[in-house]
Amino acid sequence: MMKIEILDYTENPLTVIGDCARRCWNSPKGREVTIAKECMESGHGRVSEFADITIELSECSARVIREIYTHIVGTSRLQESTRYVDMSSFDYIIPKSIEKNTDAREVYVETMSDIRRAYSKLLELGIPKEDCANILPLGSHSKMILKINVRALFHLAHERLCTRAYWEIQDFVILLKKKIYELGGEWRYISQLMQPKCEYIGYCKEKHSCGRYPRREEFVKT
Repeated sequence: MMKIEILDYTENPLTVIGDCARRCWNSPKGREVTIAKECMESGHGRVSEFADITIELSECSARVIREIYTHIVGTSRLQESTRYVDMSSFDYIIPKSIEKNTDAREVYVETMSDIRRAYSKLLELGIPKEDCANILPLGSHSKMILKINVRALFHLAHERLCTRAYWEIQDFVILLKKKIYELGGEWRYISQLMQPKCEYIGYCKEKHSCGRYPRREEFVKT
C-alpha cells in the first residue's frame, strides 16, 4: 500500500502567498488570505511558488516515481539509492488487472521471484549493487523525497487526476490531496483547488476524452 508522510510544509500557505503579493501591490496588512485566493482564482500562478510542502513517498513502484520526475518545474526530488541499498528482497506492486487474473498473477509473481534470485546471485558473484540494480523491474518498490510548491501541486493535479493518467499516479495524487486536506487550516483551501484540468478550465483538452466534460470544440460552440 502506497504511503505518504509529510515531512515539512509552509505553516500558513495562503498568508505567506498573500503577504508576498500585497508587498508587490503596496497593500496594507490584514488581507493576505483574501489576496492569495484572488491571485489563485485569477490564474496568477507565480506567487503560489512561495509556499511548499515536503513529503516522503514510499511503497510505490519505480515506475510511478519515474512519472513524477516528468514534473520538473517547482519540485526538488531525491530517490532511494540503488547504489547503496541492498534490493535483494525488494517488494513490488501488483497491478489490479494482474491481481484479479490467477494465471497472470502466477506469471508475474514468479518473474519477480526470479529477478530477486538473480539479483542475489549477482551480489554473491561480487557485482556492485549499482550494477545489479540494472535488472530491477519498474514494478519494484522505491522511495522518494519530494519538495513541491503550491503552483506545481496544482499542475500535478491537473495532469494526473485526469482519468487518462496511469492508475498508480492517480492514486498518488488522490492520497496526496487527502494528506494535504488533513493538515487543516489554510491547506484545506489548497487541497480543494487540486483538480483535474477539465474541472479547472471547464472542458476537456484530451484527444481521447473520457466524456466527463465536453470537448473544447463543443465547449466553444456553447
